[in-house]
Amino acid sequence: MMLRLTGEDEQVGTYQDFPGRPLEQMPRLITLGYQPMSATDLMARQISAPLDVCLAWASQPFYTADAAAYNKGEVKIVLNATLLRDISQNSKVCNGSHKGALILSDKQWRELQGEDILHLSAEEMRQAHDHRYIYQRGILEPANEVVEKVWRHLAKNVDLKKYAQIVADVTGSKRIMGLTFDLHDYRSPVLRPWVMGKLLESSNVHGDGSIVDREGCLVGKAVDGNKFTTNGGLENVI
Repeated sequence: MMLRLTGEDEQVGTYQDFPGRPLEQMPRLITLGYQPMSATDLMARQISAPLDVCLAWASQPFYTADAAAYNKGEVKIVLNATLLRDISQNSKVCNGSHKGALILSDKQWRELQGEDILHLSAEEMRQAHDHRYIYQRGILEPANEVVEKVWRHLAKNVDLKKYAQIVADVTGSKRIMGLTFDLHDYRSPVLRPWVMGKLLESSNVHGDGSIVDREGCLVGKAVDGNKFTTNGGLENVI
């Protein structure tokens, strides 16, 4: 059953869910003229969606357009990862205990540089893993500096303080927005999607998503320059 993510007063088909294996759904999302939503896109939408659809955005985990690339204990957090957008049935995917990770070349790992990439050492990743925002001395704060650094990177343009307070108020929890990473000892580079957990369950994010997860769900936002028919089909505006 498809989620209703577009409000009654919004353009039909502005948002569309793509449930199923990201390896299959990402190419479909792109082909249909949508842009995969990143963590910052999802966070902004979660707290600003119209009332008639806000529960759908808050009660579903979503795979994002962001990725975590791992290599020899280190991780690079990649916003709007091109390597993730380009996955297809021809992509090389790990099996066994590393199932669902996209296999990268050493060259692809080295080329992951720029302002949209946050590179964490093995020690920094351990400091952030399984830590979160908590109330300390009555103030909602990240558990440590690395947690804050990761969340600020993922949130990008979203007011992180405002978002965290909304999550805390909605859930009534004093421990929110946890971070988890894939702690396998990869000796060659791989890439995994970031998954945004349910806002109603503390809005935890996970850097260990699987591109073959049958329970996955990507979300696409209509690319500017397209219009929609009432059945959800796309037509390019001429």
